[in-house]
Amino acid sequence: MLRREWVHALGPAQAGATACSPRWFAVTYDDGPVPARARTAVAALDAAGFRATFFMVGSLAATYPYVAARVADWGHVVAIQTYNH
Repeated sequence: MLRREWVHALGPAQAGATACSPRWFAVTYDDGPVPARARTAVAALDAAGFRATFFMVGSLAATYPYVAARVADWGHVVAIQTYNH
């Protein structure tokens, strides 16, 4: 599970923050969408209060369009990594 303490322990450089915005960092979730994994990832992110960018495989997003749409509805960014992995 993703926890705020882990991000704070990493420090700004490792967490992707800049000196002018120490509260910002990037969380990405690659591959998928696979329905059960997407729900688990979103639940963990929500519990920690984080939003992420989900880089999805286009062919899987085409197979599970409702999962891609739901991830976006939950407030995360959806991007296509490539069509075939």
